[in-house]
Amino acid sequence: MVQQNILHIDIHIFALLVFAAAVLGDSVGYSFTYKVKSKRLKKENSRFFKKKHLEQTESFMTSTAQRQSSWLDLYQL
Repeated sequence: MVQQNILHIDIHIFALLVFAAAVLGDSVGYSFTYKVKSKRLKKENSRFFKKKHLEQTESFMTSTAQRQSSWLDLYQL
């Protein structure tokens, strides 16, 4: 849209705005998650969070990381 001159804005300014929006969105998402996570982890179970699911996910991620590291060790020179 910028190249076709539908939006009357310089491409460099548009790229800068897109970059700023991405950084701002990332920062807002991180801070929101940081605040919500601490409150949610204190409760045992709620409507959207179940402690059992967290434990299952942690177990899966640990086993997957161990399998990947052992698989990658085979190909180290």
